[in-house]
Amino acid sequence: MVELPLRAACTTILLASCISSDCGNQILQDVASPDGRRHAVVFNVDCGATTGFSTRVSLLTKGRTVDNGGNVFVVDSDHGNAPAGPGGGPSVTVRWLDKRTLEVRYDGRARIFAREIRHDDTDIRYVADTTSSTRDTVSPHSPTARLDSTDFIVVGLTQGSDSAAVFARLGQPDSVSLEDNPYDPGMKLPTWHYRAMNVNFIAEVQSFEIIGPAIPTARGVRVGDTLERLKAVYGEPSNRYDDDWSYTDPKQDLHQITFTVRSGRIVKVFIGTGLD
Repeated sequence: MVELPLRAACTTILLASCISSDCGNQILQDVASPDGRRHAVVFNVDCGATTGFSTRVSLLTKGRTVDNGGNVFVVDSDHGNAPAGPGGGPSVTVRWLDKRTLEVRYDGRARIFAREIRHDDTDIRYVADTTSSTRDTVSPHSPTARLDSTDFIVVGLTQGSDSAAVFARLGQPDSVSLEDNPYDPGMKLPTWHYRAMNVNFIAEVQSFEIIGPAIPTARGVRVGDTLERLKAVYGEPSNRYDDDWSYTDPKQDLHQITFTVRSGRIVKVFIGTGLD
């Protein structure tokens, strides 16, 4: 359920190439309006190596899910001119200014295919950010890549997502395990186990452990990638201990991404807040 088939008709206004059943989408952000009547969804579309990724925004009524091309905003990297954001396409984020006004912020270097200023009864405002994606152009010689909130998005989920959101995105877990809370002996901490990822809860999502290559980090690094790939994308770690390469959120020390590297390849990725 991480990737959903995109069953859309071919349309030249959205992309130069035809969207087929071979395409897949990945939800990056899903934000409900203040009144809960609609939600804005940011997602990437991947139609294979020959076409690359595009990033799209759809504005949907409550209960509807993405099943075709973005109905509000569509961009691609313009042949690499805009660096890859979460999921592989150009960086795009949304937020509600009020119940009838949506703000779409995007990398100003992206190529625009569709840009609606109003959809149904919602006004849409755009902010072209020419600096938001500079973090994605990390040089291999950069000491440490600076993390921000988008780095902690995993398949459209974030720390703080509830179990219903996880179930809606990933489906029923393969298994559930319980561990003692070291700070509250009477409390159990559940972990939902999936084939490529474990989701750890303390009432809500506390962290993710990516254990398979099917799920990338926000910057596209996967289990199985080489150490050279890791350093090229994230730079040198904030901390390193044995096999663990850790990159820390500058706003919160315990909020981090830790790559476990063995024999020169990534074998696990931890994303979230650890128990100190």
